[in-house]
Amino acid sequence: MKKIDACFFIPVCKSDIQRFLWTIESIRKFCDHYMIYILVDGLRSDFEEIIPASDYDIEVIYINKPTNRHWGLIWRMQNNGMREALKRNDLNDNCIFVKIDADAVICRQGFIEKAQSFFKNNPTAGQVGQVFTNIVGLPLKNKGWESYFKNRFKPTSMLKLWVKFIIEGYNPITSWSKTNQFKSLIYKARDNGWPDGCFAIGGSYMLRKEVVEKMEDEDFLLNSPLCSIPDVGEDVLMTPHVYYVGYTAMDSIGKNGLFAVYGEELIAPPEKFKNEGNFVVHPLKYGYTKTEPTFTEEELVRYFID
Repeated sequence: MKKIDACFFIPVCKSDIQRFLWTIESIRKFCDHYMIYILVDGLRSDFEEIIPASDYDIEVIYINKPTNRHWGLIWRMQNNGMREALKRNDLNDNCIFVKIDADAVICRQGFIEKAQSFFKNNPTAGQVGQVFTNIVGLPLKNKGWESYFKNRFKPTSMLKLWVKFIIEGYNPITSWSKTNQFKSLIYKARDNGWPDGCFAIGGSYMLRKEVVEKMEDEDFLLNSPLCSIPDVGEDVLMTPHVYYVGYTAMDSIGKNGLFAVYGEELIAPPEKFKNEGNFVVHPLKYGYTKTEPTFTEEELVRYFID
């Protein structure tokens, strides 16, 4: 029996009920030898009639209680799906782990093969996505997050971080321990080359399986101190861990690039990304309204996957 070459992790909340089905449709159309993990952020009772049952290519994972938009818990929920995938005995050694939002789609054949080839040809790459360059080829600057991490460990900021952990429910001693764990994690990531604030945009990115394994070995997937940080984006939380375990983040964008990922409505016509042969496009939930022809969300989905 053929082993699994890719695991896809789709976080789903109530607003994603229709669109995540399009994401699944795109994976089934353009990929082979994969597993999809649906990570449900909400009460089981709210979703059971809507979420498809676990199937030959789908596993549904519910969490004990909703994250309520707590970014650290959202990231932990995604990590929990990856942790479950690691328990499988049918993963290929070069299996890729793909985080993909419910408003992103795979839009052409060959994604998994190109992704595996990218990792093979770039042995230091642990995370690949939209990292240093945006979808129209300009530098992707993250001044806000860069400032956040550069100033995070000044004495007053350390005290604020300590209080934040107390608010999250930890006692003062444990909170101070987590504060110092956070500092040690970021300092080691920096020593390994992580630029402050660098991250792969969370609409979709992929991880080398060894990165996820090493994060599990370090007890980061469920118990990193960053799991308790409510106000730092889940995508921002992932990348320093990639560097901590000895890998780097890289772009695969532009012509025949794996990713065309943006945080708002696409800033260039959909035709650009289709003609350039990108494999994953995000976001589609806004449709496209900047120039003619315009697209509703569903029209945009159908444009990319039909």
